[in-house]
Amino acid sequence: MTPESKRLLVVDDNPAMRESLEELLRHQGYDVLTAADGTEGLRVVHDESPDLIILDVAMPGLDGFHVAMLIKTDPSVNRIPIVLYTGHFDESIALLAHETQAEYFLPKTANIRPILTAIQELLETTSSARPVA
Repeated sequence: MTPESKRLLVVDDNPAMRESLEELLRHQGYDVLTAADGTEGLRVVHDESPDLIILDVAMPGLDGFHVAMLIKTDPSVNRIPIVLYTGHFDESIALLAHETQAEYFLPKTANIRPILTAIQELLETTSSARPVA
């Protein structure tokens, strides 16, 4: 499995954060799609079927929790792993994140390593779980 063969979707309403993550992930060799809000993110999920979604929690309109729950309850896309991330990390937020069935929940920090580790682990897990044709 090479990063180039994997398509990631970054959904974040903050343009600076979205563009920064996109650039860092492209530098790691991933094909990166982006969406500026939850509604656009859902459209991209259904149109493009990314291998993994990095989803901001706090967005106006359709927030990351709702997007994650909609994805995880839709049989056509619920296999796509989700990394939720937020700048507001506390116990109540963590509980809501757990209820979405997202695979990871991480705080937004300047350190990209936790997100890269989560991506690598989830992509390896989903690749090994898929049947070989």
